[in-house]
Amino acid sequence: AIPAHEVVLHGLPAGTYRVQWWDTARGQPTRKDKAQALGEGEGLLLRLPALATDQAARIESEPNPL
Repeated sequence: AIPAHEVVLHGLPAGTYRVQWWDTARGQPTRKDKAQALGEGEGLLLRLPALATDQAARIESEPNPL
Protein backbone atom coordinates (compact mmCIF):
# COMPACT_ATOMS: atom_id res chain seq x y z
CA ALA A 1 0.00 0.00 0.00
CA ILE A 2 1.08 3.56 -0.66
CA PRO A 3 0.24 6.21 1.96
CA ALA A 4 -1.68 9.36 1.03
CA HIS A 5 0.52 11.91 -0.71
CA GLU A 6 0.50 14.96 -3.00
CA VAL A 7 1.40 15.24 -6.68
CA VAL A 8 1.75 18.38 -8.80
CA LEU A 9 0.76 18.32 -12.48
CA HIS A 10 2.43 21.02 -14.55
CA GLY A 11 1.44 22.51 -17.89
CA LEU A 12 -2.24 23.21 -17.20
CA PRO A 13 -3.76 26.65 -17.69
CA ALA A 14 -4.84 28.57 -14.60
CA GLY A 15 -8.33 27.72 -13.42
CA THR A 16 -10.46 25.36 -11.39
CA TYR A 17 -10.51 21.67 -12.22
CA ARG A 18 -12.82 18.81 -11.26
CA VAL A 19 -11.00 15.63 -10.30
CA GLN A 20 -12.84 12.31 -10.22
CA TRP A 21 -10.95 9.36 -8.70
CA TRP A 22 -11.68 5.86 -10.03
CA ASP A 23 -11.17 2.38 -8.65
CA THR A 24 -9.89 0.72 -11.82
CA ALA A 25 -10.52 -2.83 -10.56
CA ARG A 26 -14.23 -2.14 -9.99
CA GLY A 27 -14.62 0.41 -12.77
CA GLN A 28 -16.35 2.81 -10.38
CA PRO A 29 -15.71 6.36 -9.19
CA THR A 30 -14.65 6.59 -5.55
CA ARG A 31 -14.34 10.32 -4.86
CA LYS A 32 -14.72 13.80 -6.37
CA ASP A 33 -12.51 16.79 -5.63
CA LYS A 34 -11.89 20.30 -6.92
CA ALA A 35 -8.39 21.62 -7.44
CA GLN A 36 -7.00 25.00 -8.44
CA ALA A 37 -4.21 25.46 -11.00
CA LEU A 38 -2.45 28.78 -10.56
CA GLY A 39 -0.97 28.80 -14.06
CA GLU A 40 2.22 27.88 -15.86
CA GLY A 41 5.01 27.00 -13.48
CA GLU A 42 2.70 26.51 -10.50
CA GLY A 43 0.83 23.36 -11.49
CA LEU A 44 -2.25 21.60 -10.21
CA LEU A 45 -1.91 20.12 -6.72
CA LEU A 46 -3.62 16.74 -6.36
CA ARG A 47 -4.05 15.12 -2.97
CA LEU A 48 -4.00 11.39 -3.55
CA PRO A 49 -5.69 9.07 -1.07
CA ALA A 50 -3.88 6.08 0.37
CA LEU A 51 -3.63 3.49 -2.38
CA ALA A 52 -4.01 -0.25 -1.92
CA THR A 53 -4.48 -0.87 -5.67
CA ASP A 54 -4.12 1.24 -8.78
CA GLN A 55 -6.45 4.19 -9.26
CA ALA A 56 -7.11 6.63 -12.06
CA ALA A 57 -8.05 10.29 -12.05
CA ARG A 58 -10.24 12.06 -14.58
CA ILE A 59 -9.41 15.77 -14.64
CA GLU A 60 -11.66 18.32 -16.36
CA SER A 61 -11.51 22.09 -16.39
CA GLU A 62 -14.51 23.70 -14.77
CA PRO A 63 -16.42 26.06 -17.08
CA ASN A 64 -15.86 29.76 -16.46
CA PRO A 65 -18.93 31.56 -15.10
CA LEU A 66 -20.45 34.08 -17.49
